[in-house]
Amino acid sequence: MEVAVSLVGSLVRAALPKLMQVINEERGNLKVDAGSIESELKLIQATIPGTFATGTDISSPLQRECILQLRRLADEIEDCIDRYHVAKTSRRQFAREIAELKNRPREIPDKMERYIKLEASLLHSRTAASSTAAQEERLESPDADPHVHELLRVFLSAYDSKSRSAILNCLLYFCMFPRDHPARRNPLIRRWLSEGLVQRENDAVKNLEALIDRRIIDSIQVSNNGKAKRCQPHDGVMDYISDQSMSQNFMLSCDDNAARQAVELILPENLSHLRTLAVFPAANYVAANFNLARFEVLRVLDLKECSHLGEEHLKATCDLLLLKYLSFGGSVGRVPRKIAQLRCLETLDMRRNETVTLYAEVIQLPKLKHLLGKFQLSKRDSSRSAIERLRRFLTEQSNLETLSGFVTGATQGFAQLVRHMKRLRKVKTWCDSTADAANLTHLLEAVKEFIRDGNQDLLTRSLSIDFRECSLPFPDTLQAPGSITSLKLCVNLSGIPDFVKQINNIDELCLSSTNLTGDTILDGLRNLLTLRCLKLAEDNLGPLDIRAGDSPGLERICLVGAQSLNIKIQAGALPRLVSLHLLCPSLHLLPGTPGDIEIAHMAGLKQVGLHSGVERARLVLVGA
Repeated sequence: MEVAVSLVGSLVRAALPKLMQVINEERGNLKVDAGSIESELKLIQATIPGTFATGTDISSPLQRECILQLRRLADEIEDCIDRYHVAKTSRRQFAREIAELKNRPREIPDKMERYIKLEASLLHSRTAASSTAAQEERLESPDADPHVHELLRVFLSAYDSKSRSAILNCLLYFCMFPRDHPARRNPLIRRWLSEGLVQRENDAVKNLEALIDRRIIDSIQVSNNGKAKRCQPHDGVMDYISDQSMSQNFMLSCDDNAARQAVELILPENLSHLRTLAVFPAANYVAANFNLARFEVLRVLDLKECSHLGEEHLKATCDLLLLKYLSFGGSVGRVPRKIAQLRCLETLDMRRNETVTLYAEVIQLPKLKHLLGKFQLSKRDSSRSAIERLRRFLTEQSNLETLSGFVTGATQGFAQLVRHMKRLRKVKTWCDSTADAANLTHLLEAVKEFIRDGNQDLLTRSLSIDFRECSLPFPDTLQAPGSITSLKLCVNLSGIPDFVKQINNIDELCLSSTNLTGDTILDGLRNLLTLRCLKLAEDNLGPLDIRAGDSPGLERICLVGAQSLNIKIQAGALPRLVSLHLLCPSLHLLPGTPGDIEIAHMAGLKQVGLHSGVERARLVLVGA
C-alpha cells in the first residue's frame, strides 16, 4: 500500500491572524499572554519563507532541525486554535495549551536559537560568491539535477517572498500523489484551499497555470476547454520536490510492498498532528481495520481509491471535527446524519459511489461549498414542511458553489431546492425514469433561474443535464435567456432547444445522445458567436459539412461517433481552430475537393487526435 501524508500547510500565515483573532474575540474571558507567541510566529514568518522559498538547499542538519522545530510550533498553535473553534476544547483548556506553547521555543537549544536569528539577519546579505559556490556544490552532487535547480531558481525569482512561498508549497504538494497517479485539476485546487496553501481559488488557478506554462508540471490530459484536466511533475522535478518535502517535514510517504496483501492499514504512531491523509491502495487491498480516531486534527482525507470501505468507515470520519475535505470511494448507500458534526467541511466528494441518499444535515453544513456525487434527498427530508425549512436555510445561509449533482425522480428534493442556492456556480442533474411532470417543472424553473442569474455576476457558470433515463420529453421550446459559461446536454432532441440559442457568453457546449444530425446541430448554433469549444457525441454523427463562416470563433472541436462519423471540413472553415479530435473507430470522410478535411488554412492548429482504431485518414495539408 502506498500512503501519502502531508504534515504541513501554509501554517505561519494562517496561525498568526487566527491566534490574534481569538485573543481579541475572547478578551476578558481568556488569561493568555499572546505577546511572546506572536513574536515567535513573526520570527518563523521572517525565517522560513526566505530560507525555503528561494530554491536553495538546506544542507545543515542543525538548520533542518531548527526549521522543523519552528514549523511544528506554528502547526500546533493553529491546531490548538482550530480545536477551540469547533468546541473540541474549553476556554480553560485552550488557555492552558496556549500557555504551554508559549514556553515551547525555550526548549530549543540555545545554539539552535542563535543559528536561527543569525540566519534571519544574514538572509538578505549573502554574497553572490557564496551563492555561486553553494550552487556549484549542489551540481557536483550525484543526485542533483542542474536543469531542475536552474529551472526552479529562474521560475521562483519572478515572485516576491509571500507569493514564492505559496507557489513552492503548491509545487511540493504534488508529492502527495504516486508517480503513476496524475493529479486531477479541480480536486487538487480544492485540496490546496483546504490545506491553506492558497487563500483564494483564483490564486490556486494562477499557481497551477504558472507551473504548467513553465513546464515544471506536465499536462497529462486536457479538457474540452483546453485546460489541463490531469497533471503531474516530470521525473526530475518529482525527485527534487520529494527530497525537499521530506527534508522540510512537508510530507511522509509510506510504501510497504510487503504489506500489499495485508488487510489492515498500518501507519506510524507519531502522527498525531497529521493534516492530510491520502490513501492509494493496491488492487487487492481490503480495509478490515481502519482507525482514524487518532488523527483528530486532520483537515484533508482522500479515500476515493479505497473501494472496499463501508458505511462504518464513513461514520468514523464524522468524528474528525476539523475536516475540510472528504473524498470517499467506498460502497455506501447513504451519508450518516452524524456528518452534521463536520461544521468545517468544505468539500464532500462521493463520485465513486452509485446514487447516495443524504439527509438535510449535509446541505445545512455551514461551510460546505462543493457537493460532488450522485445524490438524492432522504424521504424524511422530502416532505412539504421539511422542504420549506430547507428553503429558508438555503436562501439565507447556504455557501454551496458546486452541486454536481443530484437525481430528479418521483419525490420532492433538490429540484425544489436548487433555485434557492444563490451561490451556485456549477450544477449537474440526472432525471431518472420515475421523474414526474411536477418535479420536472420545478427543475426547469430552477434551470431558467440559474441561467438568468448569470447576467447578474461575472462568475463562470456550468450546467449539465442528463435526460437519458427520463420517460418524459425535454421541452425544446424552453425559454431561458441569460448567461452561462458551460453547458452539457445529454438529451434526446428534435432540434436545438430555444434556450440554447438564447444563451449569452457561452464558451463551451457539449451535446450527446441527441439523435440530431450534424448539420442540424451546426445550423442551430450559428448565432452562438462566443462559442469557443464544441463537443458532439452520438452513435452515428453525420453527415457533418462544416463550411466557411460556420461558428468562426471555434478553437476546439471534439467529435465522437460510437459507430460512425461522416465529416467534411471545407477550405476556409474554422480559421481559429487549435485542437481537432475525431474519435470514431470507423471514420468515413465525405468526398471533397481537393481533400476530405481541409486544415491547411488553420494556422493555429496544434493538435489533431484520432481514434486508435483508425488506420488511415486523409488530412489534406495544402502547401505544407
